[in-house]
Amino acid sequence: MRKLALAALGGLMALPLSAQADDHDAVKVFYKNGTTIEFPDADIKFNVQLQPRYTYTDLDSEGRVDAGEDPVDDTSSFSMRRARLIVTGNVLNKQFSYQLNNDFASSTGGGEMKDAWIQWNGEPMKIRFGQMKVPFTRQQRVSSSKLFFPDRSLLDEVFSHDREFGVMGFFEAGEANLYTGLYNGDSTDEGKNRRGVDNKHNFYAAADFSSENFGSRGEEGDMRKDDRGLGFTVGGSLLYGEGESEDFGDDFDQIGLNADAAIRVEGAELQAEYYWVNAEADSLDAELDRNGFYLQGTYMMDKIGVGGRFGLIEPDDDLGDFVGVDDIQEYTLGIDYFVNGHYLKVQNQVTFEVTNFENDDDLTDLRYVLQLSGYF
Repeated sequence: MRKLALAALGGLMALPLSAQADDHDAVKVFYKNGTTIEFPDADIKFNVQLQPRYTYTDLDSEGRVDAGEDPVDDTSSFSMRRARLIVTGNVLNKQFSYQLNNDFASSTGGGEMKDAWIQWNGEPMKIRFGQMKVPFTRQQRVSSSKLFFPDRSLLDEVFSHDREFGVMGFFEAGEANLYTGLYNGDSTDEGKNRRGVDNKHNFYAAADFSSENFGSRGEEGDMRKDDRGLGFTVGGSLLYGEGESEDFGDDFDQIGLNADAAIRVEGAELQAEYYWVNAEADSLDAELDRNGFYLQGTYMMDKIGVGGRFGLIEPDDDLGDFVGVDDIQEYTLGIDYFVNGHYLKVQNQVTFEVTNFENDDDLTDLRYVLQLSGYF
């Protein structure tokens, strides 16, 4: 009887152990460019992005004084460009996806939400709802972890729209992709991490096509390992929006266009983008009318990459930051060491920014950036 009781007790103890073993068999935890936990009908992935950097700026005080501005001092500074925790995943057998991205390196010291969206993975159309990057300009849509240079072109600061709250529908078929979305817009007090304040919105549409062997449009540089023959990509995007802005005195309308193209062959990549934006104030006889382009070339030699970029901005503004500016030119040189592709790299960038004024004055600023970029 005693032996029978002990056997029964052992069987009862084994039941939860067996169930626990089954549960463990159903859950997988592994690392592949991030830590992933897989369940039978869901998964979740955690990534950390860190970009500590050193920046030296040699600012043209003499040129600023000649242009009627206050003199400024040169700077030498260490900083954390990005310190992000990114959570992505799928639920209900991948019927829905989600992302939450927070940057703890915010200048406010308290962190800043970047992405927060839920996506329905329909066929053939997917729909994303929340805060996200808008479908406008290629370089802005490339992740900051997969840029060749530490910083995007100066044109990105002037023409891109980064992230907004809204809804986007898109169709991705590998070679051809289509995107369209409606977002809060650019009225005063609207934007990233801010709710809408009126009934005016920004509408975006974008399309792109890539040859089969081009690789990813979502990264810069020829990072291909296999077929490194000639590959190409082309794309374009449109912005139309209305808003209310203190800078414009009242209501304004805006329209923007962007076109991009790139080729890759045997480790070399040449990419270019053209930008144009026009915004008119309804109650003022004034407008912003800006256009520009950049041309960027890079070459990969095993773990070493070298590159250069030229950019040009031509503003014809009656109001805003560029009144009296004839053009702004960017000259950038860089060299990277790729420890593990874009996931761990050392980046060096030297940029000369030349501002030419309509009165023939000019100023030239120099900026050097050394950055260690990790995405784990």
